[in-house]
Amino acid sequence: SYCDSAFPSYATVINKLASAGVVVVMASGNEYSSSGISSPACIRNGLAIGAVNSADRVAGFSNVGSILDVYAPGNPVNSTVPGGGFDSWSGTSMASPAAAGVVALMLDANPSLTFSEVRTILQTTGPSITARGYTFRRVDADDAIAAAGGGTDPEPADERGMLMALYDGTNGASWVSSTGWNTSSDYCTWYGVTCTSGLVTGIDLSR
Repeated sequence: SYCDSAFPSYATVINKLASAGVVVVMASGNEYSSSGISSPACIRNGLAIGAVNSADRVAGFSNVGSILDVYAPGNPVNSTVPGGGFDSWSGTSMASPAAAGVVALMLDANPSLTFSEVRTILQTTGPSITARGYTFRRVDADDAIAAAGGGTDPEPADERGMLMALYDGTNGASWVSSTGWNTSSDYCTWYGVTCTSGLVTGIDLSR
């Protein structure tokens, strides 16, 4: 159940943000719970995000409960890490930024969306995942943007250019990790990237 009364200071801040049109995205927690969400994600006017793996299976550590809003990739995720460099980490704190990114794209496509509308769109788009007696959706950027009224990803060429800048194939940089969260074929299909043995060797920005 929601925990506003147990954490009034959290609730006050999050409710004010929601009233101002700010969507607060929070990790559900990593306590392996099937019956509750950690604070502050249990506050009513925020989004509680659980974690799934590359096969859309709920991560064992991910807290799940009746008030969870949606799942996002979080087991594992390649990211920058404290101290510099990159690493592959798992957790609902890795999943919540992915969901926040989708929310940002939705609001970019339709700045008039309210918090309630954002929540409804996330809860009704993307694939359904059933686990531990609950069924929730997993975020899908294209579906969410389309439902928000913005068509599909509005700037695919820019996105491909950004990804190419991050993973420069001319220097032989690996495009995918050994974890296989995103396969090279995924990126080749989605972004017009030419991949050879897991390395980026070219990109087509006209797609």
